[in-house]
Amino acid sequence: MQRYFSLILLSVLPHVAFAAVACPGGGTPNQYGFCGLYSVPQIACQSKAANGCSAPKGSANVGFYTVGAGSGTAGSEFPGIGYSEFSGTPAYNTPNANGAVGQQQVLEFVNSGIQAYSKTTGNPIFVKKGSTAPTPQSPSRPWAAYSGAPLTAPCGNLSIDVNAAYDHPDGVFILSAISNSSSKNTPSICIAASTQDNLEGTSGNSYWNSYGFSLSSLVATDNGTNAYFDYPRFGTFGSNFYIAIDYIDNTKSSPDYEHILGYAVCLLDKTDIVAGKPVANAQCAVYLPVRTSGFDSLVHSILPADMDGTVVAPGSQGEYFFGQVNPTAAGTTWTQGSPCYQSYACAGSAQLLLWTWSQISTGAAPTLLPATFMPGCYNAFHPSDTFCVQQPSPATSTQVLDGLSDRVSGRLAYNYASSLNTEILAATNTIWNGNGSQSSPQQTVQFSIFSASPGSFPVLTSSGDFAAPDATWSAWTATAAINSLDNIGLNFSEDDSGVANPMPPTIYSAQLIYDSSTSTWNPQSPNLVFTGTGVSTGTTTYVPDWGNYVSVGLDPADNLTFWGVNEYLNGNQTPSARTWQSEIFNF
Repeated sequence: MQRYFSLILLSVLPHVAFAAVACPGGGTPNQYGFCGLYSVPQIACQSKAANGCSAPKGSANVGFYTVGAGSGTAGSEFPGIGYSEFSGTPAYNTPNANGAVGQQQVLEFVNSGIQAYSKTTGNPIFVKKGSTAPTPQSPSRPWAAYSGAPLTAPCGNLSIDVNAAYDHPDGVFILSAISNSSSKNTPSICIAASTQDNLEGTSGNSYWNSYGFSLSSLVATDNGTNAYFDYPRFGTFGSNFYIAIDYIDNTKSSPDYEHILGYAVCLLDKTDIVAGKPVANAQCAVYLPVRTSGFDSLVHSILPADMDGTVVAPGSQGEYFFGQVNPTAAGTTWTQGSPCYQSYACAGSAQLLLWTWSQISTGAAPTLLPATFMPGCYNAFHPSDTFCVQQPSPATSTQVLDGLSDRVSGRLAYNYASSLNTEILAATNTIWNGNGSQSSPQQTVQFSIFSASPGSFPVLTSSGDFAAPDATWSAWTATAAINSLDNIGLNFSEDDSGVANPMPPTIYSAQLIYDSSTSTWNPQSPNLVFTGTGVSTGTTTYVPDWGNYVSVGLDPADNLTFWGVNEYLNGNQTPSARTWQSEIFNF
């Protein structure tokens, strides 16, 4: 296992801002990109609870119809949703699968559907109304399960970027997503909580409390063109939910058209959402970092911390957020490494950052971490484009997959180790491992672990990477969780594009074992979970977009076992022959 990082000193000097981007409602961001704190109203709520948050016509809010899990033994892994299950139904070219684990089921989302599986049998349980044949259901059902639902317009057509999560303190599943404006709806945050842990529900009905919040007041403009919302990230922390949302530049004349312009971070009232009650307005902080010469932000897709236990540390600094500056440079602010555009001089100077909710909601600067690294796929002329993971045989494959190295991915795992009286945070990102060229590097997974005594700001305790077995392998799309032994579980993808022993995209797991005698985390050798049997051979917009939402979660039944959801190709995939399949596994 290789570990490497270096220290740099940053001086903060002013530079000229590119002023075309306006804050929502007008005005300009502060020196750190902060526009302000905005109040986002509830559109409507649908609930089974008889407390004023009612469904139309007095109907209970049935999110999904279910059947019993049947018999069988799942073992340590079983198939999740595959493209073949969408016969006659539109489905995307890649699943971007993610999931969550509860006491009895694993809930999985892909870009076109959602399904729940028995942990014991591996059998699916969601069905169409009146059917006994399990099939993936629309992820929009908790908001639009029946005609006339008040959230059908804003939340009734969710098909990408839905987060499946499990709220450990309350023992319920959470679905969260965003919708963009159209002729029929307003841009919205959509969030739903299951009314119980067992997703089979009662008499074949899985009930959910569902909510929508209008994002109309958060619309930002670039040269008069509205940015659109994308890539939401979810976390539960204490009595609140947090959702981080990217703004995507929609100005065709911009040098970074369709790249990240900035982001919003929203706080929602978890207590009332789980209870099915009307809730207070969401509170959202908006960041549109300083720009130079029309280029967009180099701070990408921050992650809210997500609890792997039931308790927040007494005296905690509050919700944490994790991000990546890709890259930065001495003599510039953290918001914009302007000398780094179209120059490889800054190639190895990407940095990680950490915020608290108190900092982010008041417009303060984050804490830059001292470790620097070279992102995989780094291209100084297109720092947000990281499509470089080469596909192996067959030789006809000219495709590359998205290494996600321009941003932190997965989740920011949080756990309070009460025996140590320590907060622990763990996250992953993708870096160049020193092999290959800058434009076509081999990648590896970098892990970062933070810890703090309650009341103190977390510090970087451990950082390192999982070195690939040989120079032709790449590892990417990683995510992390923390169990009650303070061990960290990882789920990621690898491939080998070498001629001698090519390997298609393949699923691996790994652990970092905590050693209490030295207060260190020791990386263990990665374990092969499932070997893919195909590669992408076509050229279409969605084929290279791989694994943005792979996941790993902690089993609440024992607080020790990790459950992962990842993807592979079950045969070569072209635009007309889609072969993607997802896998669910535990370790």
